[in-house]
Amino acid sequence: MGHSNDYTRLRGAADPELSPGSLVGEFQIEGLLGEGGMGHVYAAIHPLIAKRAAIKVLRPELSRDPQMLERFVLEARAVNEIQHPNIVDIFAFGTLDDGRHYFVMEWLRGTSLGDRLQEGRLELGKACEILTAIMNALAASHAIGIVHRDLKPDNVFLAEIKDSPSHIVKLLDFGIAKLVQGGDDRIDQTGTGVFIGTLMYASPEQLRGERVDHRTDLYALGVMAFEMLAGRMPFEGTTGPEIIAKHLLEPAPSVAQFLPSLPRKLAVLVDGMLAKDPAQRPSLDEVRDAFRDVAVSPRIEAPPRRHVRLVLTTALAASVVMVGIGTFIATRSTPGIPTSQDAPSSATSEKIEPAPQPANASAQPPDASTEPSAGLDSSVGVVTPSVADTKPVAAAGDVGSDKTATKRPAATKQRARKRDKQPKKQTKDPVDQDGLL
Repeated sequence: MGHSNDYTRLRGAADPELSPGSLVGEFQIEGLLGEGGMGHVYAAIHPLIAKRAAIKVLRPELSRDPQMLERFVLEARAVNEIQHPNIVDIFAFGTLDDGRHYFVMEWLRGTSLGDRLQEGRLELGKACEILTAIMNALAASHAIGIVHRDLKPDNVFLAEIKDSPSHIVKLLDFGIAKLVQGGDDRIDQTGTGVFIGTLMYASPEQLRGERVDHRTDLYALGVMAFEMLAGRMPFEGTTGPEIIAKHLLEPAPSVAQFLPSLPRKLAVLVDGMLAKDPAQRPSLDEVRDAFRDVAVSPRIEAPPRRHVRLVLTTALAASVVMVGIGTFIATRSTPGIPTSQDAPSSATSEKIEPAPQPANASAQPPDASTEPSAGLDSSVGVVTPSVADTKPVAAAGDVGSDKTATKRPAATKQRARKRDKQPKKQTKDPVDQDGLL
């Protein structure tokens, strides 16, 4: 219907014949909202009950054309025959004093899908939600034999809901809709060989001027789905003939080429909707079911591969660190293996006496009078004197009758007697006064 970016935003200067304050039926004109190929759309309000509405007025030259007038009437009639919440409501029809025709439709606040797509592609769940709502409206339309024939983002409005962050999808502009069943040719006034629609979203059969059916809407919806998910059109060109040639002859690229994270089932369906042969396109119900499932539970899109590698590397490093910590803790807490703090305490509670020595030994291990350092025999967990640290003596032993034994120095004997008189007790230091554990 040629709506502006915001359906409720006034555009300033109004048509001189419908200036602000003038009455159209029961409504008072507030200003011009927008204009399209068939007419102008005005913002209006009921002066008594303050109900807002939008009024579409057919151009004077088109009001005098019986074929265009029939098409204008068709839009109002088709909407009321379908009666679906995802299709804009039209609730009044009339003629101005100058002969121009108009109809009154519900007031919507929000933005068009076309304007939203100017910001880039949509998130998967949001795209599936909008597409599902459009397909719900098309299913109701096709059920009574009405084909829209001009599906495009500018004819989809994302209407705001008062006091809610959500929106409701509204399908607009049934002005070139066609009744394809029941033999009612009054609605199809275009004739064979005449193209009706919008070039970028037109099906091959539509571009060839052939008779069309509901599968034409499915092709246009496939172009829209491609644009919403990939962020670009499936066919691009700088001239009309170039675009037409691509629609007719060039296979559409796969949407997965531009959105690798898209679920394969959806990618296959979008690609199928763009088939040149209408018979090869999937059914509307099949497509709607698949997109509805994703709209309810959208799959999280896969992160870039470099992010995946970083996550895996970090996880591997963390695993190695945790294994190392676990091994260290398990080793320290294993029974029977003394630690550096526990091993000395088990040995210092017993006094280690030197073994009896042969009487005629020329060189013996040191007795208790020496001051060796302690060593740890890790194989049995027992502390033993270290031979390498002992002080050599001329002859070891306490046998006084051994004539070959050399007498100890007096200081050494005195120190030994003093040690024997001291009570046995365990000290905090793992090494006792004589250097033994």
